[in-house]
Formats: sequence, C-alpha cells, structure tokens
Amino acid sequence: MDQFNLQNLQQYRQQLFQQIQERGIPSREVFKLDYIIGEQALDKRKSKGLTGGNNAYARGMLNNDFIDNVRCRNLFTNNITFINSSNAVNFGAGGLIEETSNQGFFAIAIGNNAGESNQGDYAIAIGTSAGRFTQGDDAIAIGSNTGLSLQSENAIAIGANAGVFNQASECIAIGNNAGYNLQKPDAVAIGAYAGFSFQGTRCVAIGTESGMSNQGKLALNVEGPCVAVGYKSGQLLQEEYGVSIGRESGLYRARGQSVNIGLRAGAIDASAQSVNIGTGAGEFNNAFFNVAIGKQSGNSNQYNSAFSCGYQAGYINQLDWSCAIGYQAGNFLQITSHAIGYRAGNFLQGFPFGGGPFGDALAIGNKAGETGQHGSSIIINATSSPLNSTTQSATFINPIREINSGATVGMLHVENTTNNEVIFYNNAAKTFVIQHPLYNDKFLSHACIEGPTADVFYRGTGEIIESFAEIVLPDFAEKFLKDFNFQISPIVKDIDENLGLPQERVIETFSFSDEEYSVEETDKSNVFKVFGPPGKFCWIVHATREEFEVEPFKHNIIVKGDGPYTYQSNR
Repeated sequence: MDQFNLQNLQQYRQQLFQQIQERGIPSREVFKLDYIIGEQALDKRKSKGLTGGNNAYARGMLNNDFIDNVRCRNLFTNNITFINSSNAVNFGAGGLIEETSNQGFFAIAIGNNAGESNQGDYAIAIGTSAGRFTQGDDAIAIGSNTGLSLQSENAIAIGANAGVFNQASECIAIGNNAGYNLQKPDAVAIGAYAGFSFQGTRCVAIGTESGMSNQGKLALNVEGPCVAVGYKSGQLLQEEYGVSIGRESGLYRARGQSVNIGLRAGAIDASAQSVNIGTGAGEFNNAFFNVAIGKQSGNSNQYNSAFSCGYQAGYINQLDWSCAIGYQAGNFLQITSHAIGYRAGNFLQGFPFGGGPFGDALAIGNKAGETGQHGSSIIINATSSPLNSTTQSATFINPIREINSGATVGMLHVENTTNNEVIFYNNAAKTFVIQHPLYNDKFLSHACIEGPTADVFYRGTGEIIESFAEIVLPDFAEKFLKDFNFQISPIVKDIDENLGLPQERVIETFSFSDEEYSVEETDKSNVFKVFGPPGKFCWIVHATREEFEVEPFKHNIIVKGDGPYTYQSNR
C-alpha cells in the first residue's frame, strides 16, 4: 500500500470518527466502521465477495454514500446499503445483501430486487423489481416491475409494469402496462396498456390502450412503422404504415397503409390503402382503396375504390367504383354509380328495376335521382323539388328554358351552338334532325306523323306478270298487327318531254277495293296476293299495332314525360 493513500485514509478516519462520536454513535458501530475501512476497503484480496472498482474508500457517509463494493449500515439512519461497482448506488435491494449484483458503472438501483442481476452502466432502476434481470446500458426503469427482464440499452420504461419483458433498444414505454411485452426497437408507447404486446419497430402509440396488440403487423413477422393516437386507436392488429388518430380510430385490424382520422374512423376492418376521415367515416367493413371523408361517410360496407364525401355520403353498401359527394348522396345501396349534390342518388341509385341495366347511373344536383334511380340513366336537377327517373337508359333534366314562339318550326331540346344551351320549344312537333345532304351549314328537320291509333306501315313495289303478284310482310307482322289496309298505285311508262325517253311514273292511286286491283289473304298470314292487270305497281300497307283512349278524363290517367314526348299511363 503506497504511503500517500495510507496517509490520506488515516486522516479521513480521524475526521470521520470525530464526527461519529459527536453524534453519540455506540462504540461497537465505530469498531465495525473501523474494520471495514481498515481491512476490506484497502485490501480487496482479503475482502469477501468484492468485485468493485478503483475508488474503494469511505466517502460522504454523512450524505448516505458508502464504501465501494461493501455492505454497510448507515450509522445515522440504520438503513443497509450495498455498493459493488465504481460510483454505483443501491438502496434496499433485498436480494443483494452480502453478495455481488454485477451492477454497472454509475448505475442506480433503488427498491426491493431493483437492478438485481446484470444492471448496465449508467442504468437507473427505481421500484420493486425494476430492471431486475439484465438491464442495458443507459436504460431507465421507474416503477414496480418496470424493465423487469431484458430491458435493452437506452430504453425507457416508466409506470407499473411498463416494458416488463424484452423491451428493445431506444424504446419508450410510459404508463401502466405500457410496452409490457416485446416492444421492438425505437417504438413509443405512452398511456395505460399502450403498445401492450408486440409493438413493432418504430411504431408510435399514444393514448390508453392505443396500439395495444400487434401494432405494425409484428405477429405475422412483417413489420412497418405505424401511428396510433387516441384512446384505443389502432388497438388490435394495426398493420404496417397505418395511421389512426382519434378515439377508437382503426380500432380493429386497420390494414396496411390505411389512414383513419376521427372518432371510430375505420374502426373495424379498414382495408389496405383506404382513407377514412371524420367521425364514423369508414367505420365498418370497408374494402381496398376506398375513400370516405365526412361524418359517417362510407360508414358500412364501402366497396373497392369507392369514394364518398359529405355527411352520410355512401353511408351503407356503396358498391365498387361508386362516387357520392354531398349530404347523404348515395346514402343507401349505391350501385356502381355517381351522385353529386344534396341527397343525390340517395336511395337505390343504379338499381336494375324490372331486370334493367345494373349500375352506371348519374345524378347531379339537389335531390337528383333521390329515390330509385334506374340503371344507365342520367338525371340533372337544379330545382328545389326531387327529380327521379321513370325508366332506364334515359336522360332527365330540369329546368330547361322554354320558348313559346309560333314562328319556330319543330325542334325539341335543341342545342344552341353559341352558348351550348339546351332549349325546349313547347309548341314544336316531334322532330328528328340530321345533317342537310346538300348544305353543310344547315340541318334537315322532319316531324313525326301523329294519329289516334298506334299504326305501323310497310311499303314496296311489285309486278303482275299474268294474273297476280305476292306481297310478303315480315313473318312476325301478324303477331302484333291487325286491320291491314292496302293501297296499290300502278306504275306506267311516259315519254319525257325534254329528253324524249320513256320514264316510269305513278299516274294514279287505287285502293284494293277498286275493280282494277284486289288483294286477298293466303294460307300464310304474312303473305298477300294482288290481282290486277299485268304491270308494275307500288304498294303500301297500314296496320294497327295498338289502340288507346284518345280523349281520356284527367282523373283516369297519369301524364309522364316532357313536352310533346308526354305519354299517358293508367292510374
């Protein structure tokens, strides 16, 4: 022992004994202290169970610090202290008395069984069994059973049972049972039971029971960072790269890359790459790539690639590729259709009524197609009243500007090429419009024939060689036609005055009752014989398809359609 250390120790002893005697410490305790300092602290080879460092001397006894690597009794408080590494501190660790704990440099363990085995350098364990087995360097465990087993370096666990088992490096678990078991590297869990079991690498869970189980899809051995903020957010099986913010958002099985923001947004089975924003948005059973924005939008059974925006838009059963924008737009059973506006396509939009087409309906405007819009129909409404469809594969628009002009000749729903306006001429005939065959700057407009019966006509030419010729109608004609009427017009040759050539022309029209021509039925219902003089002739046949009441009372029928295209339906 070098003279310098021995001399310093003797001087320190004298000062220490003097202070102890001034406090009235019994002589036997002074003897014990003298034995510890003189025999064990300066000669490690004679000391039993000592594994400590180089600063083995009694220091700061009045401040409750004691000899390195030696079991001592505080002579002022009567507490037992055991220190076994350089500058380490251990108070009341019951399992450590008279035995080594392998406590690291500058480590602190306070509490029964705290830092009991293999506590790392600079580690801190405060509380019963805190950091008890293999606490890593620079780790912090504060609270009963915190960091109990295999707490890795730089990990932090604060709160009863926080980070109890296998807390990985750089993790943070704060709260009762936070990060309880298998918290992976760089994960953060704050709140009671946050990140409780199997929290994945770089995942974040903030709030009671947030990210509680298998956050980051750890259970399937595929990890990715997730974020869950709020009570029970991302509680069970939140998959990789997901975001859930708000109470019970992404509550159960929010699949990979889903985003859920708001109270119970995407709460149950939010599908991969879906976006749900708003209270109850996408709350139940939503499919891949869907988007729901607004309170209860896409709330239940929103299918693949559907889009809803607005309060209860696409609320229940919005099918694949549908789009609903506006308050309660596409609210119930929207079938592969689009609705934009207040309550547009609200109920059964795109439904295949009467076996019609499935989906592909379009409704734009206030209450457009509010109830039962047929498949493959278009409705545009800019009025305060609902506008609904009456049949499939049709277009319904309201309002349309009306022009009441007697000088205007027959066009309905004409597009004004100057301003693209669609106009309704309320005195127009039923017309159709084609390009004029001679003039590029003109249309050719023809009107429909009107009458008190629904008639069908056929026309053609024939020739009598000997005594008769046959007229053949389509084989289905007699199945839906009745009251056939024939007109025969002979074709004769005449000399063109200008060219001097014979020309065929019709010179007169006869009905079949005239003496020169007659028509008789054959044994085939669609074949008729024309009798008359030999020669060519023209023929036309009219027949009735259906009869209707020409002058009905208003209280007996319902008028449907617009303008000249209105039609009657029996009540």
